[in-house]
Parts: sequence; C-alpha cells; structure tokens
Amino acid sequence: MLRLMTWSKKESLVLAAILLATVLVYANSLNNPFITDDRHIILKNFQPWQSWTLDDLFTRSLFSTSPSESSYFRPLTLLTFALNYPLAGANPRGYRAVNIGIHLLVIVLIYLLASQLAGGWLATFSALLYALHPVHVQAVSYISSRSDLLYTALALLCLLLWHKGNYAQGIKRAIYFSSALSAFFFGLFAKENIVVVPAIAVVMDLLWNHSGSWRNKIKENFGWYLGFILLFAIYVLIRSGAGFPLSMEGGRDFAFSLRVLFALKLFALYLGVIFYPAHLSLFRVVPVPESFFEWQVILGALLLAGMLILAWHLRQAHKEISLGIIWYLISLLPVLNLTLLNAPMMEHWLYLPLIGLTLALVGAVRSMAETVREVRGAAFGLIFLALLLSARTVSRNAEWSDLSKLFSRDVSYYPGNWRAWSWLGDSFKTQGRLNGAIRAYKTSLALNPKQIPTWVALGEALSVAGRNDEAEEILSNAATVRPKEAWFWYLLGIHRLKVEKYQEAIEPLGKSIELNPSPMAYHALGSIYLRLGQKDKAEQSFNNALLMYPGQQKFHSGVHVDLGKLYLRQGKPKEAQEEWQLALRFDPNNAEASELLKKNARP
Repeated sequence: MLRLMTWSKKESLVLAAILLATVLVYANSLNNPFITDDRHIILKNFQPWQSWTLDDLFTRSLFSTSPSESSYFRPLTLLTFALNYPLAGANPRGYRAVNIGIHLLVIVLIYLLASQLAGGWLATFSALLYALHPVHVQAVSYISSRSDLLYTALALLCLLLWHKGNYAQGIKRAIYFSSALSAFFFGLFAKENIVVVPAIAVVMDLLWNHSGSWRNKIKENFGWYLGFILLFAIYVLIRSGAGFPLSMEGGRDFAFSLRVLFALKLFALYLGVIFYPAHLSLFRVVPVPESFFEWQVILGALLLAGMLILAWHLRQAHKEISLGIIWYLISLLPVLNLTLLNAPMMEHWLYLPLIGLTLALVGAVRSMAETVREVRGAAFGLIFLALLLSARTVSRNAEWSDLSKLFSRDVSYYPGNWRAWSWLGDSFKTQGRLNGAIRAYKTSLALNPKQIPTWVALGEALSVAGRNDEAEEILSNAATVRPKEAWFWYLLGIHRLKVEKYQEAIEPLGKSIELNPSPMAYHALGSIYLRLGQKDKAEQSFNNALLMYPGQQKFHSGVHVDLGKLYLRQGKPKEAQEEWQLALRFDPNNAEASELLKKNARP
C-alpha cells in the first residue's frame, strides 16, 4: 500500500534532526580553499565582466574548453555556477554552502522515497547513514562535483514521482509520469549518469507490482518507458550537435576482456571504501589485472554473485533490500571503467549508488532485529554507527583545509598518479613555494607528458621563479599546441612583458583578447604601449579595460599592483614603481600601491 504524503510532528522533527546533524558535520568545510578543478570551473568560466547566454551553457565545457577537447557536457551544472557566481564571487564558501544545500535536498528526497517504499524506520536510518557517510565529502566539499549532487537529486525526484504515478489514475497518473520524465531529462544536462534511472524505475515497478504478472506491469507502463528512450535520444542529438563526444577522452584504453576483470576488481574496491572509509583520496592508482585469478578480481566476482543471489531470494519477502542491492549494482555500472573514464575510481561517483546500498543495509538490519526482537537495540547500533561516520566526515573535511598536506599524502600513497602530482604543484604554487611546485609539475609530466594544462602551470611557475628561458619555451609551445586557449596566450604575453620583450608580448596578448577579451589583458597591453612610447594606443587599451568592467577602480588598480610585484620579483624596481603609479591613476586611494611605492622608493 502506498504511504500517503502526510507528515506527523515526530517525522518532521526526525528529519530536521538529520538535516541539522548534516549541517554540523559539514560546517568545517566551508572555509576550505578552492582546489585545482574548482579554479578552472569557476574562476576561468565566470568573470564579472563576462556575459553568459543560453547558447554559452550548451557550447562551453564545464572546464571552459572547446567541446572537441572535452566530454564534460554539463549545461545545468554550469547554470547553477553562473547563478552562484554573482553572490559568491571568488570565495569558495558560497559554492560549498550551495553544495551542502543540495546535499540536504537529496537527504529529504531519500527520506520521502524510502518512507513510501518501506516506512519511517527504514527512511530515518537510511537518510541518516547516507547523510553522514564520509565518502560523500568528495561529492559535497569538492565544489566541482556539483554535477553528482544535481543529477542525484533529480534522479530521486524522478523515482519518487514515478512511484506515486503507479498508484494514481487518469490525469493524475499522466502528470506524475510526465513530471518524472521531465526530472530525468533535466538530470541528463547535469550529468549523463542519470541514464541508469529508467532501469531502477523498472525494478521498482516489478517489485511493487499490483498488476498481476510482470508482463502486465511492463505492458501497462511500456509507453512511458519509451518516453525515457525518446528523451535520451533527444539529449544525445543536442549533445552531439553542440560538438561534445559521447565517450570520455583521456581514459585508459585496453581490451574489453581486461575491462571486465578491471570492473570486478573495482567492484570489490568500492565496497571496501564504503565499509572501511579510513583512507579516502581524490586520486587512486589501480593496476589493471592480468588474469581472473587475482584475489581482488575473485573477491569482486564472489561479492557480485552473492549480491545478485540475495536480491533474487529476497525479492518478495524483503522488497526494500532487493531494490537497494539492484539499485547499487545498476547505478555503479557506468563507473566501473567498462567504457573510457578519466580515472579508475572516484569517491564522488558513489553518490547515487550508495543510496541503494544504504537502503539494503538498513533493511537487512531491521529484518534481523525483528527476528531476534531487538529493534530498539538495532536503532541504537545504527545511531552509534552514524556517530562514527560523522567523526570521520569531520576529520576528512579538516584534511581539505591544507591542500599541500592533503596532496602530499596522496602522492605518498599513489606516487604513480600524475594528477595528484599536478595538483600538489598547484597547491605549492598558490602558497608561493615555487621550487616545490616546479618539482611536482615535472614529476607529473614525467608520468604523463601529454597534459598541456600542467605544462602551462609549470611555465607559469618557472616564469615567477625567474627561470625565464625555460618558461618562454614551455608557454610558447603550449599556446601553439592549444591555439584557442585565451588563458595560455595571456600567460605568454605577461611573461614577455615581465622580461621586457615588449614588442613580442603584443601578439599573444592580442590573441588572448581576440579569443576571450579581459580587462587584465587590456591593462597589460596598455602597460606595454606606454613603455614603447605609444601613448595613444596605451590610452585606448586602458579605456577598453574600463569600458569592459566599468565602475571598478579597485579592480583595475589591482591589476597594475600585481604587475608591479612581478617586476619587483625580477629585480626591476623602476618598472615596478611605474606599475604602482599606474595603479594610483586608476584608484588614488589604493593603500597597497601607495605603501609599495613608499617601501620601494629609490634613494
């Protein structure tokens, strides 16, 4: 019998307590810094002088690259960041607050769906354990993983509406099913992994079947099942038309037979991370197995077979356990590297699958507790487990507060992971530890020399460190290999400005402006023209910068403060003072520029 959506005071208080506990365990994540992907997605995609159109959402990659160079087609996720940026700006706190808010919405939807399927006890503890599990830190605190939060919320909404539609008649039934299909379609634009939801809906239909045989149930909803297929086909056409590939690029390519073995190994490893989340990491190196007889492959095969048998055996007596197991298996399938993925395994990929496993686990605990008549004891046991999970979640969020320590730990565990070394370099560079950054970047590139963004980061670090010839070579090569990247041209232009190659700096800065105009590039170009004695062109460049971002004198002044600091690092105090004087031209009240001029005044 479908549980009607009526709320008692007790249920409201229970859900409120779960949400409050979740906010408390994630509170210490709010002040953690951006990590590398966050900077690419937010600080390079969104600038206050840029205007975004609907077309931009469908033609730009999540990582601000051209579609042909990325398969991250995430228009809905980009839309949320576009709405987030005017309020949060360059402060990570605002973006994490939104992520936590979406996580809270997911918890509410889990509670509602589980209440309808199996009642309040199972809903309470499923929502509680899911909300506080430390494996979700990567999905919630890692701002770039917002796609997982969004598509999971829409997947749950789809399944909730779908389940209610099965118990409605006439126009209400059509409204519920149509709304479920709409949630599914929007979810595709958050992340394509929501494609597993129709299969979960079919399993729910078969387990909660009041139409007689399974054939009757399939026949009853067959037209609506076709709706899922039609909407997915429309999504594929839109995605392909925007120039985005359907498969992930940059993943490891090997024989399908080995992929099956690899999937079994990953299956075992994911369960290990879930049930023993002591060591969590953004990066993992998982060797591809060479035969079925590796112990992790065998274990994965046994666990998979056991879970399938258990789901079949319990399909009538304990539908919620059976659904939970099948939910986990179906939603984990896309992330087992049976197709090209950009990493062997990631914790945020468990965000949707863990809903099913939590449902199955709590259902199993309830069943055993009823057998031995210890339901209250089971409740206390699950609360104690929730406290343990909370402690690990808080400690994991604390680990993210110092990125150099976080990534140093990662490279010690996985020294063969090129991305871990690259992100360690980024953290060192942000802290001004240039020698450490250069070593980390070079280690990363030795593992994978094809990663152009890391070459650019290395070139930037070398430039700031004064190793100018190396920086020139690397930045020039990167801009040549990726000629449509405005940021690469901008960095090359800034490097040449800094080393006083003024005439040579004009071309890359011009290309940067042509590809993606920015007031920083206009200001740099204006500084070059001033030094070349071309005052009219300098004034034109400065005016272009002011017109592009009007009324922001502090920002415009700050660009020249930073350029002056670059000159000072190069041992060029005269040029540095000229930049700080320019800074005061744009903002006479810039205290930092005045202080720098006073401190570095020539005798």
